[in-house]
Amino acid sequence: MEALLAKGVACRALVKDAARAANLLPQPTTQTNSSSSSGPEFDVMTGDVYQYATLPRAFAGCDAVIVASAANDK
Repeated sequence: MEALLAKGVACRALVKDAARAANLLPQPTTQTNSSSSSGPEFDVMTGDVYQYATLPRAFAGCDAVIVASAANDK
């Protein structure tokens, strides 16, 4: 993610637990609902790849999806 941001690519992380992910990811630069941006955007959305209803909003506006999920949820 950091390499993509360094190249100017806007990124979004879909996380199951935002508090847990906060220590692992860069700090968000925008809110998902924000239309203003200076430089590459990075935002975090809470959802679950196993719950389809959370995915359309998370993937809205994305040109590509890279899946990097854990093998188990422990």
